[in-house]
Amino acid sequence: MVYGIVTIPKLRMENHFSFLSWNLALLNRSAHAPQHWELCDTEEVVREQVIELSPDIVLFQELPGLVPYIETHNMVRANPQSHSGHLAILISQRLSEFETTLTPLEGFGLSVTFMEIGLTVANIHLAEPEQCFVHIRIFCRLILASSILLQWNWKSLQDLDMSKSIDCHV
Repeated sequence: MVYGIVTIPKLRMENHFSFLSWNLALLNRSAHAPQHWELCDTEEVVREQVIELSPDIVLFQELPGLVPYIETHNMVRANPQSHSGHLAILISQRLSEFETTLTPLEGFGLSVTFMEIGLTVANIHLAEPEQCFVHIRIFCRLILASSILLQWNWKSLQDLDMSKSIDCHV
């Protein structure tokens, strides 16, 4: 899980928003979870964490097809499949008022553009780093001239300690 605050001075609203990116590993039971742990327990933990952190944008990777319900956020109406599970983007009530354009990036991503504030957010999930070059070129053509937050997630980076909050300035 990665939580951060992005500051973008040229946004035409508050000049920051928060995000949470989380690879949910198909909501499988962790080896550290008690034996009686079920899917509904995992969904509840995900829900509680999102509500507690209250990010403006939530980027989920590796969903088993279902998206946990979180009453404080609305799901962008697309749930494309990646190499492992599905992707989803949830947006807070604060950002839900803006007109959006969706761009499913078949097999590896989903982007949403908030038209009124000139912000594009992408949820990218690649299987291997070698796929980056082709997909980055395709994706960059789609979002040229937009402010953008990218969440890259591939197997070679999963061993990094991503549990700490980060601050990004664009």
